[in-house]
Amino acid sequence: MTPPSIHLTWTPPTPLGATTGYRISFTGGGNSGSVDVSGGSTDNYTLTGLMRGEMYNISIVGISEHFFSQSVAWDTVKLPEREVMNEKEQEGGKSNSRQGGNAGSIAAGVLVPLILVAVIATLVVVTLIWLKRRQSNGLKNPLSVIHQTFSAATSPSVNNVTMDHSTKLYKRPNDKIPAIVQFPKDTHVQEGEAVLFQVKVTGVPHPNLTWYHNGVQVKADYSRDLAGDGSLTLPSTELKHSGVYRLVAHNSVGRVEQEVRLTVGGEGQITPSSNKPTSVPTAPIPVSQLGNHVENKHKRRNQGFNEEYQSLYDGRDKTISIATNSENKLKNRFGNICVYDDHRVQLTPLPGHPDCQTDYINACYVDGYSTPSKFLATQGPLPKTLVDFWRLVWQERPPSIVMITKLEEGGKIKCQRYWPQTGRCNFGPFEVTLTDEQIFADYTTRRLEAQLEGGSGHPLKVAQFHFTAWPDHGVPDYATPLLAFHRRVIKEHNPRKRPLMVHCSAGVGRTGAFITIDHVLEQLGREKMVDIPCIINKIRHQRMKMVQTVDQYVFIHDAILERVVCGDTQIEASNLRMAIIKLKEGIPGESSYHQQFSVSWPFMMKHN
Repeated sequence: MTPPSIHLTWTPPTPLGATTGYRISFTGGGNSGSVDVSGGSTDNYTLTGLMRGEMYNISIVGISEHFFSQSVAWDTVKLPEREVMNEKEQEGGKSNSRQGGNAGSIAAGVLVPLILVAVIATLVVVTLIWLKRRQSNGLKNPLSVIHQTFSAATSPSVNNVTMDHSTKLYKRPNDKIPAIVQFPKDTHVQEGEAVLFQVKVTGVPHPNLTWYHNGVQVKADYSRDLAGDGSLTLPSTELKHSGVYRLVAHNSVGRVEQEVRLTVGGEGQITPSSNKPTSVPTAPIPVSQLGNHVENKHKRRNQGFNEEYQSLYDGRDKTISIATNSENKLKNRFGNICVYDDHRVQLTPLPGHPDCQTDYINACYVDGYSTPSKFLATQGPLPKTLVDFWRLVWQERPPSIVMITKLEEGGKIKCQRYWPQTGRCNFGPFEVTLTDEQIFADYTTRRLEAQLEGGSGHPLKVAQFHFTAWPDHGVPDYATPLLAFHRRVIKEHNPRKRPLMVHCSAGVGRTGAFITIDHVLEQLGREKMVDIPCIINKIRHQRMKMVQTVDQYVFIHDAILERVVCGDTQIEASNLRMAIIKLKEGIPGESSYHQQFSVSWPFMMKHN
C-alpha cells in the first residue's frame, strides 16, 4: 500500500504584477503545514505525507511580488477510509462545487486563493470551492473590479476531475498599500546606551509589522521591547545587537520594508562616538535666549540635539572591575549598566543576618546643583537584590524615594515590588509596613515604615513618590505632569535629612532626566541661565550613562523651556477660588485666561 498523496494542478492566473510562486497550505489529520512552490509559471505539485481516512482543507495561493491574500472560509467533507471507491462514490464526488448567489469573487489583492477540500484515498476527489460574496444595496464597502478573469483546475492521480470557473478579483476602494512615513536613521551607540527605533506606518487595513535583525525575526525579550505601533526599543544595547534591522509592513493589498543599521561599540572599539573627547566644553545659555536656542537645536529633525548629545562624557576612562566581577555582575539589571569603582555606595554587613553580608549594590551618590550627594541613584530592585535594596534604605536612611517606572511595562518586569500591597510583609530581616497610599492622576504617594528584625527603637519612615505617567516607550508628550511631580517631591523632601533616593528600572535614563531637571531648575533660579550639557557631564562622572537617550535629552530641554515660558501653573485646591478671580483680571480687553492660553498654545500644538 503506497503512502497517499495528492497531485494538484492549477491554471496560473493573469496577475496584476508578476506572480513569483504559490503557497500550498493544508490542515487535517491532526496537523497542518504549508509548502512554498517557486516560479510563477508552475502549474502542478504533488503533496505527500498525508493520512488515509482523514479530512484535509487545502488552499493554493498565488504570491505576487507586492501582495498577499486575505483569509477566506472553506467547507469540509467527511472522508471515507477505504482505499478504493466505487463508481457511485466517484461520481458523487466529482461535482461538489458550491453554486448559487451572484457572481463569485475573491477578497484579495492580486492573489488567487484556491480553496480545496480533498478526500485522501487511492482515488482522491478534490473539490474547488469559490468564496461567494453576495452583493446588496446596503453593502457599506462596495467592491470594485481591479483585475481580469482567471481559471483553475485540479487533477487527482486517477480519474481527472477538472472544474473551470472564471471570476474577477476585487478590492475595497478605501484599501491602501502600507507606507512607512517615519523611520530611524543609521545609529551608532556605545554599549549600554538605549536605542529607540520609532516608526510610523500607514495603510488600510492596518498593516502587520515585523522586525528582523540580520534576517532573524525579532521577538520581545529582556533586551528588546516591541511597541504596538511597531517601534522597537533596546533599553541597554549589547555588542550582539549590532547589525541590520529590517521592518516589514504588509496588509492584504501590499508590502513595504525598510532597513536601518545599528552599530554598538564596546570598550576599545572605534565608533563615531568614541573618536570624540570625553566631553566638550559648553557655554551657559541666558534664559532670554533659551527659546531660540531650543528652536535651533530642533531643526533638521533635532540634528543639533543629536550632535550635542554625542559629545557628552561617556565614562570610558572609568573602571568598573568591582561591579563586573563574577559575584556582583548578576546583581546588575543590565550587564553594561553598573557603577564606577571610585563612586559606589558600599553596603555595611549586618551582624547576625547571613543574607546581609555582601557589600555590593548598583547605587551611587550624585551631587545636586549646590548640595553635595543630594541624590542616591540606584536601579529598580531585582528579585535577588530586594534584601540589598532595603539594606541600602536602612543604611543611608533617605526620607523620600522617587520611583519613575511602572512595575511592569510592555509585558516586562521593570522593577520588583519592594513594598506591601496592603498591611506588612518581610524582605529578609526587614519588616515593611504600608501605612498610607494616595493615588493621583499622574503619580501615587505611599508612606512606608521599615524595622530591622531584632532591632530596637522607632521604625524608619520613608515617603515614596511613584510617577506613573511616563510612557512604556519614549518620553512623555508633555512635561507638565513631571514638572508638577518634581515640585511636589521637592516641596516635601528635606535635603538636610539625608539624600533623595531616585530609581527607575536601570537607574540611569529617567533617573538621570529627573536629576538633571532638578539641577537646571535650581541653576535657572540662581543664575538666570542654563547649561544642560555641563550638568549631565558632571553627573555622568558619578554614575554612568545618566540621561540614556537623545529623546530624554531633548525632553529635558523642552521641559525647562516650558517652565521658563509658562511658569508654575499648578493651583492648590485651597487657593482655587482666589486664583480664578485673578485669572479673570488682566490687561484691558484681555483676561489672564487668554494670556495664559496664548502662552501655553505652542506647547500644546507641538504634539498635535
